[in-house]
Amino acid sequence: MIEASRFLPYVLCQLERIKVGQGIVIWPLKKDREVRVYKLSNQIFTVEEDGFERCVFENLDQKELKKVLKLMQKREFPRSHQLWVKIVQEKL
Repeated sequence: MIEASRFLPYVLCQLERIKVGQGIVIWPLKKDREVRVYKLSNQIFTVEEDGFERCVFENLDQKELKKVLKLMQKREFPRSHQLWVKIVQEKL
């Protein structure tokens, strides 16, 4: 569990550490929404949103990923103070 204010730096740091093919799933405390980020290669990522809206952003580089994650934080976790985080082994 992490603080919502550390969402962006934490996720970006974890994405550097995980292996290609792995991903990170982030939920608010209620676990009624989620954002999934998968590492496709060392510089290419996919973001899946399943909550207020359902969207998939594919083939994002580091710069685009940061913009999308900021948008996801505002849209999916606007009033959340704590977030659950889990590293998954492969895309579901």
